[in-house]
Amino acid sequence: MAHANKTQSGRRNFFATLGRAVDAHLEFERLNNMNDESLAAMNLTRDQIPQHIIARL
Repeated sequence: MAHANKTQSGRRNFFATLGRAVDAHLEFERLNNMNDESLAAMNLTRDQIPQHIIARL
């Protein structure tokens, strides 16, 4: 029984991590498609996008 719980927990962790990765990818695509003026209005430069996304994970 303990093994089954560990396996289910591992699967939940995997899918939670996968979900965060998909969210990060979508956010990167959204920000990367913005023009520089829109990014500047968010106090971001194009080079700061990856750090911004990682900080929000």
